[in-house]
Amino acid sequence: MKDESRQEYIERINRVIDHISEHFDTENSLADLADIACFSEYHFHRIFRAMMGETIGEFTGRMRMERAVALMRRSRSANLSRIAIECGFNSVSNFSRAFKKRYGVSPSRTDLDELSQDSKIGKDYPTASRYYFKPFPEDELALDFEVKIEQRADLHLAYIRTFGLYLEPQKGMDAYARLMDWVRQNKELLLDDRVIGMSPDDPEVTPLEKCRYDLCVALNQPMAPQGEIGCMLIPASNYAVHHCAGDITAFERAWSYFFKVWFPSSGYVPDSMPAMEIFHSRPEDVGWEYFDIDCCVPIKPLWR
Repeated sequence: MKDESRQEYIERINRVIDHISEHFDTENSLADLADIACFSEYHFHRIFRAMMGETIGEFTGRMRMERAVALMRRSRSANLSRIAIECGFNSVSNFSRAFKKRYGVSPSRTDLDELSQDSKIGKDYPTASRYYFKPFPEDELALDFEVKIEQRADLHLAYIRTFGLYLEPQKGMDAYARLMDWVRQNKELLLDDRVIGMSPDDPEVTPLEKCRYDLCVALNQPMAPQGEIGCMLIPASNYAVHHCAGDITAFERAWSYFFKVWFPSSGYVPDSMPAMEIFHSRPEDVGWEYFDIDCCVPIKPLWR
């Protein structure tokens, strides 16, 4: 009974997180979010804080600000008015005040690379990465990174959500084991045997202990959440796709190249959906230190 109760709580909090992530431009009242979670408005705030380690206001504010930084990083000439509205601020002045309060500088004067490097995020990163929090290495610019443009249909996913996987990889291994247990019991619901990883958060922006990572499998039809097993729909989109095979260095290089080299000269910008990592080989076959994946980023034209 204790485990069933916790599963139900996770499912309800996941619904709130997904709703906030999909509606940055909407002012969600406490009553609305409590209703989504099916908790009493009087107790929802305390429950959310107990499970997430921050209040609903802190969580929403942080998510909006990190979304703003991500949009600014994707296009250095981004329109701040448009970003402010997309992230739920009713004016540029309100956005600028909130940004300065969080980062100590106004958005129009922010050096985004310096912001990442000087932040607590960079100090906490567990590896001495050649790629994260730094410009892409000039001596690797000539390497052959093949990127294909592919169109993909709607995708229904079942997922288990983790937090802090970059700091504690064991969390990912444990979540993967639980997901595979569910898969073995529900094979009739699967579209295929692919495993898909998605992180809606940018580890160069979001504090690592709060970074989400969803381990997913594709479904052949929509289904209702089942406790820790959440559900989502990824709408049809065009994707930029790069196949990455190798160790953690190759993995970090691929994602860094995508955002720091390929996008600025591609004629595309990332669309407002999470990137996906589609596993060609499963960890039980190749281990946890080797990657054989498609890095897939949803895209839209830069000019339209």
